[in-house]
Amino acid sequence: MIQKTGNMFFRSVHLCTVVWAAFGSSLFAMDAKDETKSIDMLSAPDRITWPSTDSVELKDGLATVVATKSWQLIYKPKEDMAPANSLITLAFDIKREGQGQGRGAVMITARGKGDSRIFLKKDFVASGRKRRVTWSFLWQYPLEELEREAQVGLWMRTAPEGRYEISNVTYSFHEKIQGTTTTPLLEGSIKLDNPNIKVTGVRYVRKYPTHIELDRFKEECYAKDSLEKLSFSTVNARTTTGAQLVINTESPKVTLSWGLEPEYAGQRLNFGLYLNKKPTGQIFEKKRADLKQEFTFSFETGATKGKPVICEVIYPSHANPFLVGLKLEPGYELLPVPERNKKVFLALGDSITHGTGQTSTDKTWAFLLSKKNHLELFNMAVGGGQLAGNLLTAEQLGDWKKLDLITILVGANDYGSGKSPGFYYEHYKKMISTIRKTHPDTKIVCIAPTFSNGTEPHKKSGATRDQFRNKVAQIVAEAKESGDKNIYLVRGQDLTGPETGSLHFTDDGASIFADRLQLELDKMGIFK
Repeated sequence: MIQKTGNMFFRSVHLCTVVWAAFGSSLFAMDAKDETKSIDMLSAPDRITWPSTDSVELKDGLATVVATKSWQLIYKPKEDMAPANSLITLAFDIKREGQGQGRGAVMITARGKGDSRIFLKKDFVASGRKRRVTWSFLWQYPLEELEREAQVGLWMRTAPEGRYEISNVTYSFHEKIQGTTTTPLLEGSIKLDNPNIKVTGVRYVRKYPTHIELDRFKEECYAKDSLEKLSFSTVNARTTTGAQLVINTESPKVTLSWGLEPEYAGQRLNFGLYLNKKPTGQIFEKKRADLKQEFTFSFETGATKGKPVICEVIYPSHANPFLVGLKLEPGYELLPVPERNKKVFLALGDSITHGTGQTSTDKTWAFLLSKKNHLELFNMAVGGGQLAGNLLTAEQLGDWKKLDLITILVGANDYGSGKSPGFYYEHYKKMISTIRKTHPDTKIVCIAPTFSNGTEPHKKSGATRDQFRNKVAQIVAEAKESGDKNIYLVRGQDLTGPETGSLHFTDDGASIFADRLQLELDKMGIFK
Protein backbone atom coordinates (compact mmCIF):
# COMPACT_ATOMS: atom_id res chain seq x y z
CA MET A 1 0.00 0.00 0.00
CA ILE A 2 1.08 3.59 -0.41
CA GLN A 3 1.15 5.78 2.63
CA LYS A 4 2.19 9.43 2.36
CA THR A 5 4.29 10.33 5.38
CA GLY A 6 5.28 13.99 5.39
CA ASN A 7 7.21 14.51 2.14
CA MET A 8 8.05 10.82 1.67
CA PHE A 9 6.28 7.83 0.21
CA PHE A 10 6.59 4.24 1.37
CA ARG A 11 5.59 1.53 -0.98
CA SER A 12 4.48 -2.06 -0.43
CA VAL A 13 2.85 -4.47 -2.79
CA HIS A 14 -0.71 -5.39 -1.81
CA LEU A 15 -0.89 -8.84 -3.31
CA CYS A 16 -3.50 -11.05 -1.62
CA THR A 17 -2.39 -14.13 0.29
CA VAL A 18 0.46 -15.53 -1.77
CA VAL A 19 3.50 -17.48 -0.55
CA TRP A 20 6.57 -15.99 -2.25
CA ALA A 21 8.74 -18.68 -0.70
CA ALA A 22 11.64 -18.40 -3.13
CA PHE A 23 10.80 -14.84 -4.16
CA GLY A 24 10.82 -16.03 -7.72
CA SER A 25 7.75 -14.20 -8.99
CA SER A 26 7.84 -11.55 -11.67
CA LEU A 27 7.23 -8.92 -9.02
CA PHE A 28 10.83 -8.58 -7.91
CA ALA A 29 14.23 -8.63 -9.55
CA MET A 30 17.13 -9.60 -7.28
CA ASP A 31 20.67 -10.89 -7.24
CA ALA A 32 20.63 -14.69 -6.98
CA LYS A 33 23.81 -14.59 -4.85
CA ASP A 34 22.07 -12.75 -2.03
CA GLU A 35 20.51 -14.90 0.66
CA THR A 36 17.35 -14.47 2.66
CA LYS A 37 17.57 -13.89 6.39
CA SER A 38 14.67 -15.43 8.32
CA ILE A 39 13.74 -15.17 12.00
CA ASP A 40 11.15 -17.20 13.90
CA MET A 41 9.42 -14.48 15.87
CA LEU A 42 8.07 -16.84 18.52
CA SER A 43 11.62 -18.00 19.31
CA ALA A 44 12.43 -14.50 20.56
CA PRO A 45 9.71 -13.89 23.18
CA ASP A 46 11.70 -11.04 24.74
CA ARG A 47 11.00 -9.01 21.61
CA ILE A 48 7.27 -9.67 21.62
CA THR A 49 4.61 -7.55 23.28
CA TRP A 50 1.80 -9.99 24.02
CA PRO A 51 -1.85 -8.95 23.72
CA SER A 52 -3.73 -7.94 26.84
CA THR A 53 -6.40 -10.60 26.48
CA ASP A 54 -7.91 -13.17 28.79
CA SER A 55 -5.30 -15.83 28.05
CA VAL A 56 -1.98 -16.14 26.20
CA GLU A 57 0.19 -19.26 26.14
CA LEU A 58 3.45 -19.96 24.30
CA LYS A 59 4.54 -23.58 24.08
CA ASP A 60 6.69 -25.47 21.58
CA GLY A 61 6.47 -22.79 18.93
CA LEU A 62 2.70 -22.44 19.22
CA ALA A 63 1.05 -19.29 20.56
CA THR A 64 -2.49 -19.75 21.83
CA VAL A 65 -4.56 -16.63 22.39
CA VAL A 66 -8.05 -16.61 23.91
CA ALA A 67 -9.51 -13.21 23.17
CA THR A 68 -12.68 -11.33 24.12
CA LYS A 69 -11.78 -8.07 22.36
CA SER A 70 -9.48 -6.66 19.69
CA TRP A 71 -5.88 -7.65 20.24
CA GLN A 72 -2.37 -7.21 18.85
CA LEU A 73 0.83 -9.23 18.90
CA ILE A 74 3.79 -6.87 18.37
CA TYR A 75 7.36 -7.93 17.44
CA LYS A 76 10.41 -5.62 17.47
CA PRO A 77 13.10 -6.71 15.00
CA LYS A 78 15.69 -4.38 16.66
CA GLU A 79 19.12 -4.97 15.08
CA ASP A 80 17.56 -7.42 12.62
CA MET A 81 15.45 -4.74 10.94
CA ALA A 82 15.83 -4.89 7.17
CA PRO A 83 17.95 -2.19 5.51
CA ALA A 84 16.58 0.03 2.76
CA ASN A 85 15.64 -1.65 -0.53
CA SER A 86 15.04 -5.03 1.08
CA LEU A 87 12.16 -7.35 0.34
CA ILE A 88 10.44 -8.06 3.69
CA THR A 89 8.12 -11.02 4.12
CA LEU A 90 5.88 -11.59 7.13
CA ALA A 91 4.24 -15.00 7.37
CA PHE A 92 2.36 -17.11 9.90
CA ASP A 93 -0.12 -19.96 10.28
CA ILE A 94 -3.38 -19.08 12.01
CA LYS A 95 -6.49 -20.98 13.05
CA ARG A 96 -9.50 -19.51 14.84
CA GLU A 97 -12.19 -21.23 16.88
CA GLY A 98 -15.26 -19.07 17.26
CA GLN A 99 -18.43 -17.89 15.53
CA GLY A 100 -18.05 -16.58 11.97
CA GLN A 101 -14.86 -15.11 10.57
CA GLY A 102 -12.36 -12.84 12.26
CA ARG A 103 -10.73 -10.09 10.20
CA GLY A 104 -7.28 -8.87 10.97
CA ALA A 105 -4.19 -7.27 9.47
CA VAL A 106 -0.48 -7.90 9.44
CA MET A 107 1.38 -4.61 9.60
CA ILE A 108 4.64 -2.75 10.10
CA THR A 109 4.87 0.63 11.83
CA ALA A 110 7.65 3.11 12.55
CA ARG A 111 8.33 6.84 12.70
CA GLY A 112 10.67 8.74 10.46
CA LYS A 113 12.30 12.09 11.10
CA GLY A 114 9.95 14.94 11.70
CA ASP A 115 7.53 12.52 13.35
CA SER A 116 6.38 11.28 9.93
CA ARG A 117 4.35 8.09 10.31
CA ILE A 118 5.07 4.86 8.49
CA PHE A 119 2.15 2.46 8.47
CA LEU A 120 1.86 -0.45 6.02
CA LYS A 121 -0.64 -3.27 6.35
CA LYS A 122 -2.23 -6.26 4.63
CA ASP A 123 -5.68 -7.57 5.59
CA PHE A 124 -6.46 -11.25 6.16
CA VAL A 125 -9.30 -13.47 7.35
CA ALA A 126 -9.03 -16.04 10.18
CA SER A 127 -11.43 -18.99 10.23
CA GLY A 128 -11.77 -22.55 11.54
CA ARG A 129 -9.32 -23.95 9.02
CA LYS A 130 -5.61 -23.35 9.55
CA ARG A 131 -4.21 -21.19 6.82
CA ARG A 132 -0.92 -19.62 5.86
CA VAL A 133 -0.86 -15.83 5.62
CA THR A 134 2.11 -14.33 3.76
CA TRP A 135 2.80 -10.70 2.88
CA SER A 136 5.78 -9.43 0.88
CA PHE A 137 6.67 -5.79 0.27
CA LEU A 138 9.64 -3.56 -0.47
CA TRP A 139 11.06 -1.65 2.51
CA GLN A 140 12.71 1.55 1.28
CA TYR A 141 13.49 3.49 4.44
CA PRO A 142 17.13 3.88 5.61
CA LEU A 143 17.51 2.64 9.19
CA GLU A 144 19.56 5.68 10.23
CA GLU A 145 16.59 7.91 9.40
CA LEU A 146 14.17 6.15 11.76
CA GLU A 147 13.24 8.17 14.84
CA ARG A 148 11.55 5.14 16.40
CA GLU A 149 12.38 1.52 15.73
CA ALA A 150 10.06 -0.43 13.50
CA GLN A 151 7.46 -2.80 14.89
CA VAL A 152 5.92 -5.79 13.14
CA GLY A 153 2.38 -6.59 14.21
CA LEU A 154 -0.52 -8.99 13.91
CA TRP A 155 -3.77 -7.20 14.69
CA MET A 156 -7.20 -8.83 15.04
CA ARG A 157 -9.72 -6.00 14.85
CA THR A 158 -13.11 -7.27 13.54
CA ALA A 159 -15.05 -10.08 15.27
CA PRO A 160 -11.88 -10.81 17.30
CA GLU A 161 -13.47 -12.99 19.98
CA GLY A 162 -12.37 -16.62 20.01
CA ARG A 163 -9.46 -18.98 20.50
CA TYR A 164 -6.50 -18.54 18.15
CA GLU A 165 -3.60 -20.86 17.40
CA ILE A 166 -0.64 -19.06 15.81
CA SER A 167 2.54 -20.80 14.68
CA ASN A 168 5.45 -20.58 12.22
CA VAL A 169 5.53 -16.81 12.63
CA THR A 170 8.44 -15.63 10.51
CA TYR A 171 9.95 -12.26 9.70
CA SER A 172 12.41 -12.44 6.82
CA PHE A 173 14.10 -10.12 4.39
CA HIS A 174 16.22 -10.29 1.27
CA GLU A 175 18.76 -7.51 0.77
CA LYS A 176 19.93 -5.70 -2.36
CA ILE A 177 16.83 -5.70 -4.49
CA GLN A 178 17.94 -4.32 -7.86
CA GLY A 179 16.82 -0.71 -8.18
CA THR A 180 14.89 1.26 -5.60
CA THR A 181 11.35 0.18 -6.47
CA THR A 182 9.55 -3.02 -7.20
CA THR A 183 8.85 -4.11 -10.73
CA PRO A 184 5.06 -3.84 -11.01
CA LEU A 185 2.87 -6.71 -12.13
CA LEU A 186 2.43 -4.77 -15.36
CA GLU A 187 5.65 -3.18 -16.57
CA GLY A 188 5.00 0.33 -17.82
CA SER A 189 1.85 0.73 -15.75
CA ILE A 190 0.41 4.17 -15.16
CA LYS A 191 0.35 5.20 -11.51
CA LEU A 192 -3.09 4.21 -10.30
CA ASP A 193 -3.72 7.33 -8.22
CA ASN A 194 -3.88 9.19 -11.54
CA PRO A 195 -6.85 11.61 -11.36
CA ASN A 196 -7.95 10.53 -14.85
CA ILE A 197 -8.75 7.04 -13.54
CA LYS A 198 -12.34 7.11 -12.28
CA VAL A 199 -14.22 4.46 -10.31
CA THR A 200 -17.99 4.78 -10.22
CA GLY A 201 -20.73 2.78 -8.53
CA VAL A 202 -18.84 2.34 -5.23
CA ARG A 203 -18.90 4.89 -2.43
CA TYR A 204 -15.65 3.97 -0.67
CA VAL A 205 -12.66 3.97 -3.04
CA ARG A 206 -9.01 3.95 -1.94
CA LYS A 207 -6.55 4.85 -4.69
CA TYR A 208 -2.80 4.31 -4.32
CA PRO A 209 -0.05 4.53 -6.96
CA THR A 210 0.24 0.72 -6.91
CA HIS A 211 -3.37 -0.42 -6.58
CA ILE A 212 -7.04 0.56 -6.18
CA GLU A 213 -9.29 -0.97 -3.50
CA LEU A 214 -13.09 -0.76 -3.36
CA ASP A 215 -15.71 -1.23 -0.66
CA ARG A 216 -19.46 -0.80 -0.94
CA PHE A 217 -19.87 -0.47 2.82
CA LYS A 218 -18.14 1.45 5.58
CA GLU A 219 -15.45 -0.48 7.40
CA GLU A 220 -17.49 -0.23 10.62
CA CYS A 221 -20.20 -2.33 9.03
CA TYR A 222 -17.93 -5.37 9.23
CA ALA A 223 -17.63 -5.22 13.01
CA LYS A 224 -19.17 -8.15 14.83
CA ASP A 225 -22.15 -6.29 16.24
CA SER A 226 -22.83 -4.76 12.83
CA LEU A 227 -22.59 -8.10 11.05
CA GLU A 228 -25.21 -9.54 13.39
CA LYS A 229 -27.54 -6.68 12.46
CA LEU A 230 -26.66 -6.89 8.77
CA SER A 231 -27.61 -10.57 8.62
CA PHE A 232 -25.25 -11.24 5.73
CA SER A 233 -21.69 -12.40 5.23
CA THR A 234 -18.59 -10.27 4.86
CA VAL A 235 -17.68 -12.23 1.73
CA ASN A 236 -20.86 -11.17 -0.08
CA ALA A 237 -20.74 -7.62 1.26
CA ARG A 238 -17.20 -6.99 -0.01
CA THR A 239 -17.96 -7.90 -3.62
CA THR A 240 -17.88 -5.25 -6.35
CA THR A 241 -21.29 -5.55 -7.99
CA GLY A 242 -22.21 -2.30 -9.73
CA ALA A 243 -18.64 -0.95 -9.82
CA GLN A 244 -17.09 0.46 -13.01
CA LEU A 245 -13.55 1.54 -13.90
CA VAL A 246 -13.79 4.49 -16.31
CA ILE A 247 -10.98 5.93 -18.45
CA ASN A 248 -10.76 8.12 -21.54
CA THR A 249 -7.95 7.46 -24.00
CA GLU A 250 -6.82 7.53 -27.63
CA SER A 251 -4.79 4.34 -27.07
CA PRO A 252 -6.00 1.54 -29.39
CA LYS A 253 -5.33 -1.04 -26.68
CA VAL A 254 -5.62 -1.11 -22.90
CA THR A 255 -4.08 -3.75 -20.63
CA LEU A 256 -5.25 -4.25 -17.04
CA SER A 257 -3.61 -6.31 -14.29
CA TRP A 258 -5.47 -7.43 -11.18
CA GLY A 259 -4.94 -9.05 -7.79
CA LEU A 260 -7.48 -11.27 -6.07
CA GLU A 261 -7.91 -12.47 -2.51
CA PRO A 262 -9.14 -16.08 -2.33
CA GLU A 263 -11.82 -15.24 0.25
CA TYR A 264 -13.51 -12.94 -2.25
CA ALA A 265 -13.03 -14.95 -5.44
CA GLY A 266 -16.68 -15.89 -5.89
CA GLN A 267 -17.75 -18.55 -8.38
CA ARG A 268 -16.57 -16.68 -11.46
CA LEU A 269 -14.76 -13.56 -12.58
CA ASN A 270 -16.59 -11.98 -15.50
CA PHE A 271 -15.74 -8.44 -16.56
CA GLY A 272 -17.92 -6.47 -18.97
CA LEU A 273 -17.00 -3.57 -21.21
CA TYR A 274 -18.76 -0.48 -22.59
CA LEU A 275 -17.06 1.68 -25.23
CA ASN A 276 -18.54 5.15 -25.69
CA LYS A 277 -21.66 4.00 -23.79
CA LYS A 278 -22.19 0.92 -26.01
CA PRO A 279 -21.93 -2.62 -24.57
CA THR A 280 -19.35 -4.91 -26.19
CA GLY A 281 -19.94 -8.04 -24.09
CA GLN A 282 -17.57 -9.90 -21.78
CA ILE A 283 -13.86 -9.13 -22.03
CA PHE A 284 -12.66 -11.61 -19.42
CA GLU A 285 -14.37 -14.77 -18.13
CA LYS A 286 -12.96 -17.27 -15.65
CA LYS A 287 -14.50 -19.86 -13.37
CA ARG A 288 -13.36 -20.13 -9.77
CA ALA A 289 -11.49 -23.38 -10.41
CA ASP A 290 -9.38 -21.62 -13.06
CA LEU A 291 -8.66 -18.46 -11.09
CA LYS A 292 -5.20 -17.26 -10.20
CA GLN A 293 -4.38 -14.70 -7.54
CA GLU A 294 -3.11 -12.28 -10.15
CA PHE A 295 -4.21 -12.04 -13.76
CA THR A 296 -4.01 -9.72 -16.75
CA PHE A 297 -6.20 -9.09 -19.76
CA SER A 298 -6.33 -6.59 -22.63
CA PHE A 299 -8.98 -5.14 -24.90
CA GLU A 300 -9.10 -3.13 -28.11
CA THR A 301 -10.70 0.30 -27.80
CA GLY A 302 -11.15 1.29 -31.44
CA ALA A 303 -9.66 4.69 -30.55
CA THR A 304 -7.27 6.63 -32.78
CA LYS A 305 -5.30 9.86 -32.49
CA GLY A 306 -7.78 12.69 -32.15
CA LYS A 307 -10.69 10.30 -31.53
CA PRO A 308 -10.59 9.17 -27.89
CA VAL A 309 -12.91 6.51 -26.52
CA ILE A 310 -14.46 6.37 -23.04
CA CYS A 311 -13.92 2.86 -21.70
CA GLU A 312 -16.06 1.50 -18.87
CA VAL A 313 -14.79 -1.77 -17.43
CA ILE A 314 -17.54 -3.45 -15.42
CA TYR A 315 -16.34 -5.20 -12.27
CA PRO A 316 -17.59 -8.74 -11.41
CA SER A 317 -20.70 -9.08 -9.24
CA HIS A 318 -19.47 -11.85 -6.95
CA ALA A 319 -15.77 -11.12 -6.37
CA ASN A 320 -13.55 -8.30 -5.14
CA PRO A 321 -10.57 -7.92 -7.47
CA PHE A 322 -8.25 -4.96 -6.99
CA LEU A 323 -6.52 -3.21 -9.85
CA VAL A 324 -2.69 -3.33 -9.73
CA GLY A 325 -1.75 -2.20 -13.23
CA LEU A 326 -3.05 -0.17 -16.19
CA LYS A 327 -1.01 0.09 -19.38
CA LEU A 328 -1.64 1.96 -22.63
CA GLU A 329 0.16 1.59 -25.92
CA PRO A 330 3.43 3.60 -26.21
CA GLY A 331 2.92 7.29 -26.84
CA TYR A 332 -0.60 7.46 -25.41
CA GLU A 333 -1.91 8.82 -22.13
CA LEU A 334 -5.08 9.04 -20.12
CA LEU A 335 -7.34 11.99 -20.85
CA PRO A 336 -9.83 13.57 -18.41
CA VAL A 337 -13.14 11.73 -18.21
CA PRO A 338 -15.91 14.22 -19.10
CA GLU A 339 -18.25 15.05 -16.23
CA ARG A 340 -21.69 13.59 -16.91
CA ASN A 341 -23.74 14.88 -13.97
CA LYS A 342 -25.80 11.72 -13.96
CA LYS A 343 -28.71 11.20 -11.64
CA VAL A 344 -27.91 8.73 -8.86
CA PHE A 345 -29.73 5.41 -8.41
CA LEU A 346 -29.16 3.28 -5.30
CA ALA A 347 -30.54 -0.27 -5.07
CA LEU A 348 -31.22 -1.99 -1.74
CA GLY A 349 -31.98 -5.67 -1.50
CA ASP A 350 -30.73 -9.23 -1.39
CA SER A 351 -29.30 -11.72 -3.89
CA ILE A 352 -32.04 -11.00 -6.44
CA THR A 353 -30.66 -7.47 -6.84
CA HIS A 354 -27.03 -8.34 -6.05
CA GLY A 355 -26.95 -10.53 -9.16
CA THR A 356 -27.11 -14.18 -8.08
CA GLY A 357 -28.09 -16.22 -11.09
CA GLN A 358 -26.61 -13.79 -13.63
CA THR A 359 -23.18 -14.27 -15.11
CA SER A 360 -21.89 -10.76 -14.46
CA THR A 361 -22.69 -7.30 -13.12
CA ASP A 362 -23.74 -5.96 -16.52
CA LYS A 363 -26.44 -8.66 -16.72
CA THR A 364 -28.13 -7.66 -13.45
CA TRP A 365 -31.50 -5.91 -13.60
CA ALA A 366 -30.32 -2.90 -11.60
CA PHE A 367 -27.37 -2.34 -13.94
CA LEU A 368 -29.55 -2.68 -17.05
CA LEU A 369 -32.08 -0.21 -15.61
CA SER A 370 -29.31 2.28 -14.83
CA LYS A 371 -27.97 2.14 -18.38
CA LYS A 372 -31.43 2.55 -19.93
CA ASN A 373 -31.89 5.79 -18.00
CA HIS A 374 -28.31 7.12 -17.86
CA LEU A 375 -28.10 6.77 -14.08
CA GLU A 376 -25.07 6.22 -11.89
CA LEU A 377 -25.79 2.98 -10.03
CA PHE A 378 -24.79 2.13 -6.48
CA ASN A 379 -25.84 -1.48 -5.95
CA MET A 380 -25.95 -1.95 -2.17
CA ALA A 381 -27.76 -5.29 -2.26
CA VAL A 382 -26.05 -8.29 -0.68
CA GLY A 383 -26.70 -11.94 -1.37
CA GLY A 384 -28.26 -13.58 1.71
CA GLY A 385 -29.30 -10.22 3.14
CA GLN A 386 -32.48 -9.73 5.13
CA LEU A 387 -34.49 -6.64 5.96
CA ALA A 388 -32.56 -5.99 9.17
CA GLY A 389 -29.37 -5.73 7.14
CA ASN A 390 -30.91 -3.28 4.71
CA LEU A 391 -32.04 -1.19 7.66
CA LEU A 392 -28.41 -0.85 8.79
CA THR A 393 -27.38 -0.07 5.22
CA ALA A 394 -29.97 2.73 5.16
CA GLU A 395 -28.22 4.30 8.14
CA GLN A 396 -25.11 5.02 6.08
CA LEU A 397 -26.94 6.68 3.17
CA GLY A 398 -26.16 10.07 4.66
CA ASP A 399 -22.75 9.65 3.00
CA TRP A 400 -24.46 10.36 -0.34
CA LYS A 401 -25.16 14.06 -0.82
CA LYS A 402 -27.86 13.34 -3.37
CA LEU A 403 -29.88 10.28 -4.33
CA ASP A 404 -32.46 10.62 -7.08
CA LEU A 405 -33.89 7.09 -6.95
CA ILE A 406 -33.84 4.28 -4.40
CA THR A 407 -35.32 0.86 -5.12
CA ILE A 408 -36.03 -1.68 -2.40
CA LEU A 409 -36.52 -5.35 -3.24
CA VAL A 410 -36.09 -7.48 -0.14
CA GLY A 411 -38.01 -10.19 1.67
CA ALA A 412 -37.06 -13.56 0.18
CA ASN A 413 -34.60 -14.34 2.97
CA ASP A 414 -36.87 -12.94 5.70
CA TYR A 415 -39.58 -15.35 4.55
CA GLY A 416 -37.05 -18.18 4.12
CA SER A 417 -35.61 -17.75 7.62
CA GLY A 418 -39.04 -17.89 9.25
CA LYS A 419 -39.49 -14.22 10.09
CA SER A 420 -43.08 -13.16 10.69
CA PRO A 421 -44.92 -10.66 8.45
CA GLY A 422 -45.23 -8.40 11.51
CA PHE A 423 -41.46 -8.36 12.04
CA TYR A 424 -40.99 -7.61 8.35
CA TYR A 425 -43.53 -4.78 8.48
CA GLU A 426 -41.94 -3.06 11.48
CA HIS A 427 -38.40 -3.23 10.12
CA TYR A 428 -39.47 -2.13 6.65
CA LYS A 429 -41.16 0.97 8.12
CA LYS A 430 -38.01 1.74 10.14
CA MET A 431 -35.95 1.48 6.98
CA ILE A 432 -38.16 3.98 5.13
CA SER A 433 -38.06 6.32 8.13
CA THR A 434 -34.25 6.05 8.29
CA ILE A 435 -33.88 6.89 4.60
CA ARG A 436 -36.16 9.89 4.94
CA LYS A 437 -33.94 11.41 7.65
CA THR A 438 -31.18 12.11 5.13
CA HIS A 439 -33.06 11.97 1.82
CA PRO A 440 -36.54 13.40 2.45
CA ASP A 441 -37.42 13.98 -1.22
CA THR A 442 -35.75 11.05 -2.98
CA LYS A 443 -38.08 8.86 -5.01
CA ILE A 444 -38.37 5.46 -3.32
CA VAL A 445 -39.75 2.54 -5.29
CA CYS A 446 -40.79 -0.37 -3.06
CA ILE A 447 -40.88 -3.60 -5.09
CA ALA A 448 -42.91 -6.37 -3.49
CA PRO A 449 -41.11 -9.76 -3.39
CA THR A 450 -40.92 -11.32 -6.84
CA PHE A 451 -42.02 -14.73 -8.11
CA SER A 452 -40.77 -17.89 -6.43
CA ASN A 453 -41.68 -21.53 -6.86
CA GLY A 454 -43.94 -22.72 -4.07
CA THR A 455 -46.90 -21.00 -2.44
CA GLU A 456 -47.19 -23.07 0.73
CA PRO A 457 -46.90 -21.44 4.19
CA HIS A 458 -43.48 -21.46 5.81
CA LYS A 459 -43.04 -24.41 8.17
CA LYS A 460 -41.68 -22.24 10.99
CA SER A 461 -43.69 -19.02 10.76
CA GLY A 462 -46.80 -20.30 9.01
CA ALA A 463 -46.65 -17.19 6.79
CA THR A 464 -46.97 -17.07 3.02
CA ARG A 465 -45.01 -14.97 0.57
CA ASP A 466 -48.20 -13.10 -0.32
CA GLN A 467 -48.47 -11.90 3.27
CA PHE A 468 -45.03 -10.29 2.92
CA ARG A 469 -46.06 -8.75 -0.40
CA ASN A 470 -49.20 -7.33 1.18
CA LYS A 471 -47.12 -5.72 3.92
CA VAL A 472 -45.12 -3.78 1.33
CA ALA A 473 -48.36 -2.50 -0.22
CA GLN A 474 -49.64 -1.52 3.23
CA ILE A 475 -46.46 0.39 4.09
CA VAL A 476 -46.52 2.37 0.85
CA ALA A 477 -50.21 3.21 1.28
CA GLU A 478 -49.65 4.40 4.85
CA ALA A 479 -46.67 6.51 3.82
CA LYS A 480 -48.71 8.18 1.09
CA GLU A 481 -51.52 8.89 3.54
CA SER A 482 -48.95 10.52 5.83
CA GLY A 483 -47.96 12.92 3.06
CA ASP A 484 -45.01 11.18 1.40
CA LYS A 485 -45.50 12.03 -2.28
CA ASN A 486 -42.32 10.32 -3.48
CA ILE A 487 -42.90 6.71 -2.49
CA TYR A 488 -44.20 4.16 -4.98
CA LEU A 489 -45.32 0.52 -5.06
CA VAL A 490 -44.42 -1.99 -7.75
CA ARG A 491 -45.98 -5.43 -7.53
CA GLY A 492 -42.89 -7.50 -8.21
CA GLN A 493 -44.93 -10.71 -8.41
CA ASP A 494 -46.77 -9.32 -11.45
CA LEU A 495 -43.55 -8.64 -13.35
CA THR A 496 -41.96 -12.05 -12.82
CA GLY A 497 -42.75 -15.71 -13.32
CA PRO A 498 -41.16 -18.98 -14.44
CA GLU A 499 -39.76 -17.18 -17.47
CA THR A 500 -37.53 -14.99 -15.23
CA GLY A 501 -36.30 -17.83 -12.99
CA SER A 502 -37.50 -19.98 -10.11
CA LEU A 503 -36.31 -17.37 -7.57
CA HIS A 504 -33.08 -15.85 -8.83
CA PHE A 505 -33.17 -14.37 -12.30
CA THR A 506 -31.31 -15.88 -15.21
CA ASP A 507 -29.49 -13.51 -17.58
CA ASP A 508 -32.59 -13.39 -19.75
CA GLY A 509 -34.86 -13.20 -16.70
CA ALA A 510 -33.04 -10.13 -15.35
CA SER A 511 -33.39 -8.44 -18.73
CA ILE A 512 -37.11 -9.25 -18.85
CA PHE A 513 -37.63 -7.87 -15.35
CA ALA A 514 -35.66 -4.69 -16.14
CA ASP A 515 -37.80 -4.08 -19.25
CA ARG A 516 -41.08 -4.66 -17.40
CA LEU A 517 -39.96 -2.52 -14.47
CA GLN A 518 -39.02 0.25 -16.89
CA LEU A 519 -42.59 0.30 -18.21
CA GLU A 520 -43.99 0.54 -14.68
CA LEU A 521 -41.63 3.35 -13.72
CA ASP A 522 -42.43 5.25 -16.91
CA LYS A 523 -46.14 5.08 -16.05
CA MET A 524 -45.36 6.58 -12.65
CA GLY A 525 -43.26 9.36 -14.18
CA ILE A 526 -40.18 8.35 -12.16
CA PHE A 527 -37.68 9.62 -14.71
CA LYS A 528 -39.38 12.90 -15.61
